[in-house]
Amino acid sequence: MLAFLRVALLLPCLTAAAAQAQQFGFVTDINRTTIDWPGWVWSGQSTPGGYGRKFAVLNGRILYQASTREEGDELWSSDGTTAGTSMLADIRPGPWSSRPQGFTVVGNRAFFQADDGAHGPELWVTDGTAKGTVMVADIRPGILGSEPRFLSPLGPGVVFAADDGSNGNEPWYSNGLASGTRLLKDVRPGPGGSSPNGCTTNAGGTRVFLQADDGTTGLEPWVTDGTAAGTVLLKDIRTGSQPSNAFAFRPLGPSKVLFQAHDGTNGPELWVSDGTTSGTIFVKDVDPGPGGGTSLINAAPLGSPPTRWVFQGHDAKVGHEYFVTDGTAAGTYLLADINPGTASGASGAMCTNPAGTRVAMSAFDGKTYQIWTTDGTAKGTRVFAAYVGELWPMELLDDGTGRIWFAGRNLVAGAGSSPA
Repeated sequence: MLAFLRVALLLPCLTAAAAQAQQFGFVTDINRTTIDWPGWVWSGQSTPGGYGRKFAVLNGRILYQASTREEGDELWSSDGTTAGTSMLADIRPGPWSSRPQGFTVVGNRAFFQADDGAHGPELWVTDGTAKGTVMVADIRPGILGSEPRFLSPLGPGVVFAADDGSNGNEPWYSNGLASGTRLLKDVRPGPGGSSPNGCTTNAGGTRVFLQADDGTTGLEPWVTDGTAAGTVLLKDIRTGSQPSNAFAFRPLGPSKVLFQAHDGTNGPELWVSDGTTSGTIFVKDVDPGPGGGTSLINAAPLGSPPTRWVFQGHDAKVGHEYFVTDGTAAGTYLLADINPGTASGASGAMCTNPAGTRVAMSAFDGKTYQIWTTDGTAKGTRVFAAYVGELWPMELLDDGTGRIWFAGRNLVAGAGSSPA
């Protein structure tokens, strides 16, 4: 099905009736000639570790990727008004695209990946001005580029995965300067690389958790403090060469992270870690059996630092719905059966309000696409906007001013079905 991508503002409403009367406002038609855009967009809110993240808030403005026929996919900035929306930098001049993505804010700068057409996909940084938007380092000389991904803050810079053409895909660190950009550790020596991904910083900013394969244990959880000596295997959850595929790391409290992993018995389920082997433990089997019932890819935090996470889980009795966890078995439970019965109601897009007290979620009740909101309790989980036109909200972002942005996919009226 062809889709029309649009950016809109979902305005806060005091009552359900008000929500139905006025749900969203269109900001600006960046590409004034409508283009049919088949398929999907990367979900910045739900993608772990920054890969593909296409929205960020920098110095009070939205930083994002947008497309026009004349400039292609380039770096744009907006204050939420038509007059305040413009292209920040045409990194790859002409109709070709630089495809900026993976926006990761550190202080008053944002790191991201972009392709200027000469160096391939490399690490870039911006301070929110055209002059201050520059390539950090040409990690892999030539047009192939190092493809920096899974950017995650640590100190004054970021940990990320990149391929320099010699060591394969390995963890790197950069402080935003060419001289401060270095290979962190050759986890799997040789050109094959350890395939690090899902880099995520704990709330205290002291460690980055990631998935990597050293060639012996398979894809398992690793942790780094930004030094080679401090970059180590966290735990071999699925003993032997079989991978646990630990990923979707989410900060919990000041020092812990939640993540999902497969121990060979329970399927992909919830785990928690404090950065030590002994402190890396199984939380709960949400969907008993080898199938697994957890997807922390689709998750949003509550609290600052996060003390709970709302996530998309699966239970054979209710299908794919929204759950909440505090990192304990007792604190992990279903919030609402939005699409009653075994049919699924969770459709993935989520965001947290600025205070960290409520999470907005896109949903499907079996008839219409909706926005739901929750405070992390079953009683506090309710419909916010009962109908959002023909748009299926695919990406949500709270910009800190009480507004929720969403990117939606147009659907043919009456042809919608549960996306889960």
